Amino acid sequence: MGGILARALALFLRWLVVQWQRDLLLRRDERAESARRISGVVQDASQTVDRRALDDVRRRLRERAGR
Repeated sequence: MGGILARALALFLRWLVVQWQRDLLLRRDERAESARRISGVVQDASQTVDRRALDDVRRRLRERAGR
């Protein structure tokens, strides 16, 4: 009887470990996806700022050329 209980406990603990590992992997994947989204937003914002700065430089050059 003690052997059956020990085996059942071992199986249950193994199941808990597998669930815990799966949860950790899911969280890691969610963090990676979140980081990719944030990176994309930052890159888009950076490109917008670069375009605005370039437009500003072009405008200033046209103003100087027109003088």
